[in-house]
Amino acid sequence: MDIFIKSFNRPFLLDKCLASIKKFAKNFNGNIVVMDDGTPQKYLQKIQEKYSEIRIEKSDFYVEKSKAIENDLAPEKNIPSVFWKEMISKGSDYFVLIEDDCWFCEPIDFSILESEMKSNNLQLVKFLWMGNEMLISNKIQKKTELLIITNPDLFTWNPFVFELIYRKKTCKIDSILNRLGVPIENNLLQYYQIYAVANAAFSKKYYLKAWQTTKNKVDELAQIKQVIQITKSELNVAHSKSEFIRTSLKTTASLQNKENLKSDFNVYSLNKILNEVWFNNQFEPFDFQNDISNNFIEKVISNTNLPSNTFELWQDWYVTLKQSYKNIGCVIENDR
Repeated sequence: MDIFIKSFNRPFLLDKCLASIKKFAKNFNGNIVVMDDGTPQKYLQKIQEKYSEIRIEKSDFYVEKSKAIENDLAPEKNIPSVFWKEMISKGSDYFVLIEDDCWFCEPIDFSILESEMKSNNLQLVKFLWMGNEMLISNKIQKKTELLIITNPDLFTWNPFVFELIYRKKTCKIDSILNRLGVPIENNLLQYYQIYAVANAAFSKKYYLKAWQTTKNKVDELAQIKQVIQITKSELNVAHSKSEFIRTSLKTTASLQNKENLKSDFNVYSLNKILNEVWFNNQFEPFDFQNDISNNFIEKVISNTNLPSNTFELWQDWYVTLKQSYKNIGCVIENDR
């Protein structure tokens, strides 16, 4: 059972991710493949030297993105989803996909996980939902040693109806349903019971189906539509009994989309500083129960003289980012 890691320009977090695998992955005998999209080579070389057992693969956008980063420029937003799909298509039939800003926080036995996925014909097992009960179903079908297998409760399993309501919003169907007391936004969130971008275990068949029409972009609603075309009786999902994975919110990979919080804080500049602190072996010890400490962020920022990177600006940015997660029902725990 392979582990694939999506990676982009935060080696200080990739290191923590890999360290957590080394610490918590029990009976693991698969490949660990880092799918990198632009982390400058000197950082990847340090990662490879520390974890000789891993394989690092680079996307088609790697050269242009890494050059932009080295020149303090924001790279073009090209999502390497075709690259991810190609890498995963060559891997094991069941695999774990994790992002570089996430890490395992407790032991997981991969031999048991693979056995339970196969014996129960599971296509998706979520390890991270940030306390948001809308992202997992409470309709329990079965409990195993590691997992809770559920029956997702969705507004419609019809791909055509899903397309009309959630993607095309034809004839203002969403407005009509809202007036009738059907909360469309909450119902849409429930579709993530059967879908995850990463931080989960997947069957290869499921993953390739979800990303079937992808051309270097992420259209989550299109992927959900692909997934619900799998017959309801064959779409078996589960989640771990507790969240096996945690994530960092102290920095983001880019300034775009959800990361663009109308703040003057320069997250790219902070990432560059943290990359160098890590490269020079001055990073704080990894804490697999918690995110990077606020005190460490303050110390790092205070050692620079960038007007756009004051600690107060970072605090405002961080509070706004956390609130965006809380607004959709996530719980931010183990912050310090």
